[in-house]
Amino acid sequence: MERSIIGFHAIAAYLESPKKGARVLLSRKAGSRAFKLAEQAESKGIPVQKVDTSEMDAYGDHRGIVLLSQQDDTSSYRSLKECLNLLTDKPDALLLFLDGITDPHNLGAVIRSADQFQADAVILPGRRSAQVNETVMKVSSGAARHVPVITVGNLVQAIRTVQSEEFWVYAADLGGTPAGEANLTGKVALVLGAEGKGVSRLAGEASDFTITIPCRGHIDSLNVSVAAGILLYEVRRQQQWR
Repeated sequence: MERSIIGFHAIAAYLESPKKGARVLLSRKAGSRAFKLAEQAESKGIPVQKVDTSEMDAYGDHRGIVLLSQQDDTSSYRSLKECLNLLTDKPDALLLFLDGITDPHNLGAVIRSADQFQADAVILPGRRSAQVNETVMKVSSGAARHVPVITVGNLVQAIRTVQSEEFWVYAADLGGTPAGEANLTGKVALVLGAEGKGVSRLAGEASDFTITIPCRGHIDSLNVSVAAGILLYEVRRQQQWR
């Protein structure tokens, strides 16, 4: 099964390390930027098919070019167990749990931040959560290809699993310890909830600590992608990460 990748940045990111089985659809009326990406794809051995614009309308805002790759060509299928096995000897491992993030635009933006701060995985529940799709790929500018995105059946059980592997788990919520005052060194897992709703009660109770981002605005919450970027930075700052 194929999945589509749209957006210039997302396609360019894919072409940095392409996989077998990919192909490109190029509109006959595409602009110069799309043609340059198509030329780059051909130079990497990826076939390019020129088609009428009407044939690409099903892909939404395609900008004249769509890259189709094999559905299993993604880091989204790594299991939590396999991920934790790889992190056994990594003292500054960093995981990000997302609790009830249903907007794919928010998920894509969070994954982009996770890539910038080299989070080892983003962990999502299989239900009541957005999953990696074309929109997420586009919003993340292709970062969803580089960050392992793991889907689990039970988020609370997954939190307990990482705790058994020497991770400290911090739920982001109002009323917690300011992030700059918390000890965010060692193996860290962050739990972020949906904007407005926050972390669910069960996930919050399963976490070891609650932290917050001090703010003085007129509304009581940050967009989850902004909060993720701030907290990921703070963890890496305390870990003296370079």
